[in-house]
Amino acid sequence: MEKGTLINANDYVGIPYKFAGWTHDGADCIGLVRLIFHEQHWKPAIYDGEFSRDWWKTEPYRMLRFFVKNFDIIKEEHDLQCGDVMYFDINGEGHVGIYLDYGKLLTTFPANCKQWDGSVLPDESMIVPRRIWEKGFKCGFRRRITQEDND
Repeated sequence: MEKGTLINANDYVGIPYKFAGWTHDGADCIGLVRLIFHEQHWKPAIYDGEFSRDWWKTEPYRMLRFFVKNFDIIKEEHDLQCGDVMYFDINGEGHVGIYLDYGKLLTTFPANCKQWDGSVLPDESMIVPRRIWEKGFKCGFRRRITQEDND
């Protein structure tokens, strides 16, 4: 495996959901990914400038454009590797998380976010099994590792 691929997921479980947050005090789904990339010293940094509170309404594909521009696309869920960013959909709303391996995903959801089976998960970061996320899987994104990243 490339340097930095393994993470201690327990360091990121239980972080409260906070819109636009990206710290251990609170993070949304993209903020959690950004926090992990920052603490693991992975490139590229998950940041494409400031955004408004309703960016997902005014710029719904902003997050996807960033990943498509800076990462390699993984189209099949069986091709995911530990450390890949996974993009999935819940009731028409896009979310991201970090794939951990063995069908597990590290992500977070806002309060009262209903899942495909109608259940509501806690509004904090957690490890989610395949049976929860697989219905909404869209694609994954893999970091482009350069020699500089491995030094």
